[in-house]
Amino acid sequence: MRLADRLAEIFARSGPLMEGVLTVGTPLVVLPVLYHLLWHGRLIADLCSATLADDTQIALGTGW
Repeated sequence: MRLADRLAEIFARSGPLMEGVLTVGTPLVVLPVLYHLLWHGRLIADLCSATLADDTQIALGTGW
């Protein structure tokens, strides 16, 4: 399964960024994919109220 698909599966239910990343694999490998999915709106995070951090809630966006 591709990393992007695995991240979508993990964040189908909203959860903390780093917890989901560690579930999928090594942060050095997984984080660039997560950032790409955030950039394209496939994953979403509320960045208006706080900066992106380990405990930021990530959810599935509308791009899937």
